Amino acid sequence: MKKIFAILLCVFALFAVSSCSDDDLPPDSVGIYVRTFNKEKFSVENVDDILSNINVAVRNDSISTKPIVVRNVGKWGEINIFFTTEAGYRDWIQIAESDFQDVLKGDSPYYIVLNDVEGDCYDSRYETKKLHFAKSERRVCDIYMKRIED
Repeated sequence: MKKIFAILLCVFALFAVSSCSDDDLPPDSVGIYVRTFNKEKFSVENVDDILSNINVAVRNDSISTKPIVVRNVGKWGEINIFFTTEAGYRDWIQIAESDFQDVLKGDSPYYIVLNDVEGDCYDSRYETKKLHFAKSERRVCDIYMKRIED
């Protein structure tokens, strides 16, 4: 029994040491975190004021007239959009190093459209908003979506 325990301990130690390589570290990334709320009736106490299932499209007009990526905010009205230069990270958008540096500097052709007409879960009851990766705009933001009158 002691030999089995010692062998298992050695295997675990080897696994732990081998899993600490630099290849497993996540790449540099830059992104934006957005939470969406109903502008007209928002209150901190009312969870129903959170707008869930609003789409968020990533666009770059110099690449395509269509959205590059479209995702939907979750149940709590939150979404993270990450850009990286390395491949293989699920749900992260891979871009060239020069574009990555432009996003970091706040001078990028990439922008985000909330409630994009061309995306899934478009809600015609709410306005469409654009967020650019500019120096003056925050990367973590609460967006209050105005309801359009019918």
